Amino acid sequence: MSVVRPTPCGTWPSPLSPQRATAAGLVLEWPGVMDGCLHWVEGRPHERGRSVLVGLDADGVARDRVDAEADVRSRVHEY
Repeated sequence: MSVVRPTPCGTWPSPLSPQRATAAGLVLEWPGVMDGCLHWVEGRPHERGRSVLVGLDADGVARDRVDAEADVRSRVHEY
């Protein structure tokens, strides 16, 4: 049986890290149609939280609509 020792709040060891908690958190937001094609903003935690405009081509393939360095996220509502 293991011994449990109290520690101050937030200092206990945990197997979870911020990277592990967000690893599978792909987020799809703001769907819409532009020029007859479906588009959306895709949040990519694995790319340091970058938000990318993605469009579905007529052949059914999803492609990024911005350069690999571009981030379309707005910081207007941040505190």
